Amino acid sequence: LMHLGDSYRNDSEYEKALECFSESKTIYHSIGDEERVLMVSLNEAILHWNRGDYDKCIKMELEVLMLAEKQGYPKMQVNSSNNIGLAYTDKGEYKKAISYFERALVLHRKNKLPDSANVYQNLGNCYYYLKNSDSAAKYYDTALELYNLTNDMKGKMRMLSNMGNIKLDQNNLTDALALYKQA
Repeated sequence: LMHLGDSYRNDSEYEKALECFSESKTIYHSIGDEERVLMVSLNEAILHWNRGDYDKCIKMELEVLMLAEKQGYPKMQVNSSNNIGLAYTDKGEYKKAISYFERALVLHRKNKLPDSANVYQNLGNCYYYLKNSDSAAKYYDTALELYNLTNDMKGKMRMLSNMGNIKLDQNNLTDALALYKQA
């Protein structure tokens, strides 16, 4: 049911997705699988993010974050912190977003979790929106290195394009064009 709910969510059939998520949580609660309950709650929060209901998304993600901390699920804490940061980014509250992305990085390091490139990318985006090109470039550089290590071509293309945007904003057309060509 959880995966069916994800499919409905991806097809923007939100009411059907919510029904599946609700049933899934009931089933997982009944068998004592609290980790799956949290996973379904994360998916439900993403649904609210997809709908543009960022406040509801943040509220749900904060609940998941609190329970994930209490129950000892570091990867879920990272995901939830990152998702809260994304919701705050979409609300234009970049400083709040940065605090949650930084929290996600701390958890990544503390628990030796892989795949932190997207968090560095999200931090870079926030600093870019705040017109802090130096900090944005620093985080984009780190994300690019990590995307190169994992051979993530889409991630690499996004970072090169973002770095090109910084150069374009600085009126450095030669470097911007070179980065766009690499992307």
